Amino acid sequence: MNRYLQKGDLIATPNGERLVKDIWAAEGVVELIEPMELISETVRLSELRAHLAAGNYRIRNREAPIAAVALHDASNAARKKEVVNRLILAELKGRIRRGTTAHQAICGLLETGLRDSDDRPILLGSERTMYRILARGDAHAQAQLPQFHLRGNHGGGHSDQVVKLVLQLVEEQYAKVKSRFRVPALTKLANQQAHAAGLLRDGEQLGRKFVRKVLVEHWHPDLDYRRLDPRLARSAKAVAKQRIRAGGALHRTEADTLHLPFVTRGLGGTILVESWLMLTIDCFTSMPLSWRLMKKRPTVDDTLACLERAMSPKRELFVALNINCPVDPYGTPIKVIVDNGPENKGERVERLTLVGINVERAPAHSGHRKPFIERLNGALKSDLEVLPGCTRFNGKDGERTEQAIEEDLMTFEELERWIVRWLYEQWANRTLERFITADYHLERGDGITPMQRWMQCEHASSIPNPPDPDLWNIVKLVEDTRSISPKTGISLEGFRFRGENLPKLIRQYGPNANVPVFYSPVDYRCVYVPDKDSGRLLMLINDEVTEGSPAFDFDEAKRRRKLVRASGGQPADALVQFDKDLMDAGTKKSKRNSKETNREQHDAALLEAAMARRRENPLPVTNSDGPSQSSSEVFISEDAIPDFNVSQRPRTNVLTVTTYE
Repeated sequence: MNRYLQKGDLIATPNGERLVKDIWAAEGVVELIEPMELISETVRLSELRAHLAAGNYRIRNREAPIAAVALHDASNAARKKEVVNRLILAELKGRIRRGTTAHQAICGLLETGLRDSDDRPILLGSERTMYRILARGDAHAQAQLPQFHLRGNHGGGHSDQVVKLVLQLVEEQYAKVKSRFRVPALTKLANQQAHAAGLLRDGEQLGRKFVRKVLVEHWHPDLDYRRLDPRLARSAKAVAKQRIRAGGALHRTEADTLHLPFVTRGLGGTILVESWLMLTIDCFTSMPLSWRLMKKRPTVDDTLACLERAMSPKRELFVALNINCPVDPYGTPIKVIVDNGPENKGERVERLTLVGINVERAPAHSGHRKPFIERLNGALKSDLEVLPGCTRFNGKDGERTEQAIEEDLMTFEELERWIVRWLYEQWANRTLERFITADYHLERGDGITPMQRWMQCEHASSIPNPPDPDLWNIVKLVEDTRSISPKTGISLEGFRFRGENLPKLIRQYGPNANVPVFYSPVDYRCVYVPDKDSGRLLMLINDEVTEGSPAFDFDEAKRRRKLVRASGGQPADALVQFDKDLMDAGTKKSKRNSKETNREQHDAALLEAAMARRRENPLPVTNSDGPSQSSSEVFISEDAIPDFNVSQRPRTNVLTVTTYE
């Protein structure tokens, strides 16, 4: 190979290809020419070499080193033959450059012969071989390398029809999700159909090696290709391109929920076969930050509660559970990696950015995207499988559920204490291989256990502080708009909320005004309304609760209300009869028309008003000379009665106003 720049070299530049026309080594100048337009340009040799070193320019026809030629399986004889061919090619090109034709150069070389560097004669071959060597030239690095390794029978000894038959069976039976066929069964099926089709002689059999070779060379190098569930294959076939490194404590955290393989004892001796555990881990120190043990599938409230525990001190919990842990790891994580489950979706999860938490979701069945928490989950189940009630057998969950139920089961609280003890007494003090590296700084002493790493971060660096409580309440609570009443307070989900802060809120917002209301769906005891001046959340208490009321969620509280209402049984007979009589009386039809009824009511009202005025203003006695005489004793003659003639007058639209006193 020639390591020097030569005339005629083709150089690829960012502006196109350039041909070396001339070199003036003494002046340090190179003349380049554009092959198509024949435009000449001059560059300094130092600049050209600098561009070649940086990779900006590349020499197209530069011969490659012999050690890097054979990317395929070339034999030593092929490489020796390549050296001979290159010597012949160089000699022929030299003769042609001196003015001879190709035919004259070949004939002249055959007459004079050629010797190698050790002055030994070289076998040149025939004239046709010379023409082939000259025709191949040096267009690429392996142009003169003979492919001796392709000689002979490399097809496995079977025809192409057999290979096509195997590939057809692969597509029909083997390349299916969760296929029942593996390589041995596929080999048997291929033998049966090959003999039936007459592709194999009597006594001839296809071997597993041949079938496997067909799979690898003609189908796919990965034998599990298209056989795994695509959701599982995403993680099972993931390639770890680089190591995940967190910049510091709480810079990267991972959270996940796992179904625990445990059977526990509940209240009244009931058997609980379902339990879920949500964990959060700091990736820089591998220190567990929080846990949440649940008897039902997790929800968004469980996710927020687990994050809240990760950001809050846990010293009181450690004391209550009798946990021996000298540190109290907590703080606001900068990034949280979760899966794509329903417990990690929703508006409240999106609001985590208000407290500086960035949520990154990994696709389902993508454990390789959050390896730290997956490693923690696997170690927890593996270490605690010796406890009573565990359903694991040979590393698989749920394999011994019937036997686990017969054991002396733990309570739910006992299982939680074992989990917390393992997290902060066993795992936190475990030596992790990922902390043992060749570039470990002994003088700094970062530690090789999660406990040592966290203590080093507390002493040598700053850990993010927990969020403001009011701001965190805005994140974790559900927001709604309700009317605030001076009498009934705020009505929500059929409950009324009042309290000491109600007068202040009425003064700020005004009566019956629409106000923002924040509440937790899992706690029906109170709601919050922001102070209009400071923005702080003011609490209003449910009218039905007391200090000892359990914190039911709204759905459970309404369900219990319904049960209490149903516990009263059927209504009393007297109540039913009263309601019936009341409705009968209200729907009874009157025989008189409405005008007569209204006139009677009017006349009765006039009479009652007149009698009331008489009682209030009695008249004085007019006959003072003697006692009054009864009208029945007074005689009036007929001629003393005047004759009244009543004439008919037309009715006029006269508005009559009656005044009631």
